[in-house]
Amino acid sequence: MPECQIVITSTWRLEQAYEDLLERFSPDIAAMIEGVTPRYCDLTNVPNTLVGYEREAECHAWLWANDVPHRRWVAVDDRSWLYRPFCKSLFLVDGRTGLTQATGSQLTARLQTTL
Repeated sequence: MPECQIVITSTWRLEQAYEDLLERFSPDIAAMIEGVTPRYCDLTNVPNTLVGYEREAECHAWLWANDVPHRRWVAVDDRSWLYRPFCKSLFLVDGRTGLTQATGSQLTARLQTTL
């Protein structure tokens, strides 16, 4: 897998302490986690093009807040409606199965071509 950083935008971040979130991941993945996105309801100045696409707006807000607004990124999510239609940064997974070995391989390939 290419070198990358992970930012959590899952609803888990709203319900659990950051330290508890990290425990959900293997140590090697947890070491790559940079933080969590802000909550949509706390955002100010959401661009008109992102109104209604909460997760995508949260991702962009994190990028801007961390002075990397032009960084390429990929969101792994099971809720396509939280992103603009045809969002190139979305890697959609089935919410019933999550990230499987097969989708993990597809994600690795996607990261290699994107990042």
